[in-house]
Amino acid sequence: MPTPIRLGLIGYGGIAKRAHRPGILANADVVKVTAVADVVSDNLDAAHTDYGVPREQLYADYREMLAKAEIDAVDIATPHNLHAEQVIEAANAGKAVVCEKPMGVSSEEGDAIVEAVKRNGVPYSMGQMFLFSPSVVRAKELMDDPA
Repeated sequence: MPTPIRLGLIGYGGIAKRAHRPGILANADVVKVTAVADVVSDNLDAAHTDYGVPREQLYADYREMLAKAEIDAVDIATPHNLHAEQVIEAANAGKAVVCEKPMGVSSEEGDAIVEAVKRNGVPYSMGQMFLFSPSVVRAKELMDDPA
């Protein structure tokens, strides 16, 4: 993948602004936001201001961004019920994918994501920033040994 990685954001609401933006900006030598898709025009305006994304690279429909924008990867930060569809579409477009948790809202969606990622041979990562927090570690312990 080229450096910097040309990143398309799918969803630029609260989590993308608060949690993703600082990391992206802190790694500007490695990643550059070059396109953004969001159904809320105010979020597109914010992305234009925050990242300097040209207006012609701001999309109301993520599918149009996947088809037109010169991007290497996408960062998906949308409502949970949209994740599977968007990950699968991005994988089918040959883009590397980073997606907020959860990967989907059912095991069937998870299976469909895994199949699409494998079929298209693209990198995929799901955000799990609380993976090692005490409550999650304890839940894993209980799942491994419920006795």
